[in-house]
Amino acid sequence: MLLRRPVSVRLTGVLAVGAFLSWAAAAPFPTYAISAGEARTTSFKLQSEGMRLYKEGKYKDAIEAFRQVVNLNLNSFMAFHYLGLSLLADRRYGEAIEPLKIALDLQPDYVQAHLALGDAYLKQGDTTEARAEYLRALELQPAYAAAFDGLGRLFEVKGEDDQAEQQYRKALEINVAFGDAYTHLGDLYLRKNRPEDAIVLFLKAISVKPDFSSAYTRLGVASAKERMYNDAIAAIRKAQTLSPQDPEPYVSLARIYLELQSFRRAEAQIQAALAQDNNSPEAHLVLSDLKRSQEDFDAAVEVLQGLYERGIEDTLMRRAVAEALKSARLDATRHASLKAATEAPPPRPQAFIDLARFVSSQGAHRHAADLLVLAATLVETSPASAAAAAGPARPSGTTASAPPLDAAQVRYQAGLEFMAAGLLSQAADLFESLAGAGAPAAMPEAAPGIAAPGVKAAPDLSAAALFNLGVARAGLHLDEQAAQAFTSYLGRSPNDERAYLYLGNAYLRLGKKDDARAAYESFLERAAPGPDNAHVEKILNDLGTEPKGRATGSAP
Repeated sequence: MLLRRPVSVRLTGVLAVGAFLSWAAAAPFPTYAISAGEARTTSFKLQSEGMRLYKEGKYKDAIEAFRQVVNLNLNSFMAFHYLGLSLLADRRYGEAIEPLKIALDLQPDYVQAHLALGDAYLKQGDTTEARAEYLRALELQPAYAAAFDGLGRLFEVKGEDDQAEQQYRKALEINVAFGDAYTHLGDLYLRKNRPEDAIVLFLKAISVKPDFSSAYTRLGVASAKERMYNDAIAAIRKAQTLSPQDPEPYVSLARIYLELQSFRRAEAQIQAALAQDNNSPEAHLVLSDLKRSQEDFDAAVEVLQGLYERGIEDTLMRRAVAEALKSARLDATRHASLKAATEAPPPRPQAFIDLARFVSSQGAHRHAADLLVLAATLVETSPASAAAAAGPARPSGTTASAPPLDAAQVRYQAGLEFMAAGLLSQAADLFESLAGAGAPAAMPEAAPGIAAPGVKAAPDLSAAALFNLGVARAGLHLDEQAAQAFTSYLGRSPNDERAYLYLGNAYLRLGKKDDARAAYESFLERAAPGPDNAHVEKILNDLGTEPKGRATGSAP
């Protein structure tokens, strides 16, 4: 039996349209009387124009065109429906509900309108009404893939990811060419840190819908998570070409540039996004992150405060902005406190280290590296201050103070920060000096937010520095020197599979196929199943070698 809204809130025919007139009072009315024939002709032309504008992504212009149509033709189901769709696309979710309801009063069995109304309710956080509309669509058309996709998004909002995945897969069982369901399931996998699985889904979406700009954008985001930055940028550039007025690709590319520490490029992409939609929450969020990376915390707070005060109809986005604003305020206070500690005499190395760790967590890796180098210099030139960093002496019988700072460990962390900032020459210089020291030392923890591949396998600080020296040299296209560093490192840590992988890459770029083959085979012999294995196997096949080793194939 078809689910229906309560009669008390449903209007029919002329009553429904009459109720709409007050909502549309701001729309332009004809200033002179026109004949019925002229009204039909004008209405048809405006509706055709509105459809064209909607398909081109010019939603604000489409809204004005459809408003004029419904003023001329109060029974145009299609005009009310597309007015609702245009308002949805323009993020005006609350405004979209009324015209979509009227469209359904005029044509109750139109499943696409039920779907759109469900989407509007879902964006407003009303999961009960959204579910009812999706189920109404399914009662009218039980094999309606888009309604299952809507239920998938609803379950995600409710935090029921397993149920969401089931609904997305139902949608794809019904329609294997449904690009939206592929991208929504891919987004779910991205959120669950499964970028390699997400990439497969985004590529599938593109294969069934080659002009699907959102799929290209999401492919770029997933590729960036796999650190395939060239592929990521190319995919998002394609999305921008397909949908130049959509702010989403610009925002996604800004985030990639921010991750790559290319602040000016990130700023340019953010401004391009805001030019398309000045109220884009995503653009303001990434702009706030950029200001954090530049250590302008007052500006980061101001960006989010203004956005929040203007109002955000998307319930989940409003919540995300509120949380980001709260975090930005706390971080602004924390930054001011840490900075003040570095300015208080006498200079204490630990104060600079604390500030470095904080600004690193905000994305300011260059400044973090400089602060750590300064801290290491203070440790070396003022042993008393280094010992004092652990705090005042404690009475006997109490908990012992922290050990004095080690300048070498601080410099090692500075090297990691230089790498994160893309300043590979400075990183290589630091790692080379540490790698030559050769003295065993307790392994340092990586700086916050920095992944140091292979470090945990190194038996001492100099070995860890040697590994990262190879990484830095490879990034500088000094493959001969990189291979030397990895070879020396493997002399100390012969079972580190990552070093064999990087060594194989260096040899391959140098054209030393036999050496590359041996390194890759050593990697496969030692590596647990993972996403790199299939890639290495393909390289070996291309080199004319049958892969061997105990851990072949990708992770399930």
